[in-house]
Amino acid sequence: MNKIDNIVSLIRKHLSMKKGETLIDRSEVLTQHPDLEKIVDRLDDRQKLLAEYATYHRIRMGSQDRQQQMLQDILTRARREDDRYRRRVRRLTVLKVSGVAASICICLGMLYWQMGMHVDPIDNRHAISEFAEIKPGHNSANLKIQGMQRSIELKSSEAGIVIDQHIQYADGGGLIQVDEKIAANPIMELTTPKGGEYQITLSDGTQVTLNADSKLIYPRSFRADQRVVELTGEAYFEVAKRKGAPFIVKTLQQDVQVLGTHFNVNAYADEARSYVSLIEGSVKVSKANLTKLLIPGQQTMVDKGNMSVQKMNVDEVLAWKRGEFMFNNENMESVMLKLSRWYNIEIIVSPDLKELSIWGSVSRYDSFDKVLDIIKIINDKIKFRKEGRRVYIMK
Repeated sequence: MNKIDNIVSLIRKHLSMKKGETLIDRSEVLTQHPDLEKIVDRLDDRQKLLAEYATYHRIRMGSQDRQQQMLQDILTRARREDDRYRRRVRRLTVLKVSGVAASICICLGMLYWQMGMHVDPIDNRHAISEFAEIKPGHNSANLKIQGMQRSIELKSSEAGIVIDQHIQYADGGGLIQVDEKIAANPIMELTTPKGGEYQITLSDGTQVTLNADSKLIYPRSFRADQRVVELTGEAYFEVAKRKGAPFIVKTLQQDVQVLGTHFNVNAYADEARSYVSLIEGSVKVSKANLTKLLIPGQQTMVDKGNMSVQKMNVDEVLAWKRGEFMFNNENMESVMLKLSRWYNIEIIVSPDLKELSIWGSVSRYDSFDKVLDIIKIINDKIKFRKEGRRVYIMK
């Protein structure tokens, strides 16, 4: 059990204790740190602690590092939102407290902020329960082959396909039937709809995972001297090494050239910015006459025709591939664009909320109401309205 789970476990035990019992030596803690008195007093409010404990389990994150990062971001948000709490948090951050005591201070700080913002997780949960019917995306894709009039709807029970002598599902469960009259080396298109994702192993062994609302164009067999594909949307590439045959990904805004490496490309046509993020190996990213060579941990960003190189957070870039949404100081408009693709819904955000910063992490496979839990914790004044597959977000 990681450090944050230990903290929550302590709170749970505290809630089950009889009146007068405590897990914290109050006199010792307050003698050393008198400014914690009002925060420690919150442990006496069992109803609020129960609500916060329930909320924790609804938005529980996958790894200790990500939990610690999100806690820090929430505390940063608290410093900006609440002047009175800001003074207490500033003092907390310089306390020389070790072990579990330090963790309890951080956790209580977060709880105090949530209580101070008057968030009632139980009431919020009831208010947004109708959104539980909006289900997450799943394996879904269509395969179009040059020379065939119809496209092939791929099985949602399968995670991907393999292009080899035959076209078959990744688990070897069956061949995909194609017309015998098509060209020997046709161009193919693998397309995921909104609310879909799919994997493909290309003829050279390169593995590609497509995110929702994306399209990959590729030949059935690559040339001996180069391997070229085209991408719209987002995909993660694990490129097989082939000496003398660079692998090139073409997007609307930039080209990526590699020999063998792992990287992520985000290039949606409806987004102003596009990114190439390198996980391992090296890549060369080109736009017009400008070329950038990346090392692991870097990404290129193309914005308004200009390309720059910056550091990136690997957890955030690959969250979608690992089955998560991870938002770290990302504005509401950008967050809702991602969610609309995955849940296959239309989301309309009030103009005064588009720049609101969002923090949190939630499984991509949770229903939509779990995502709204995070938003309500950040700002409990936000309201939601659903009309069919359209969701309005407003104050």
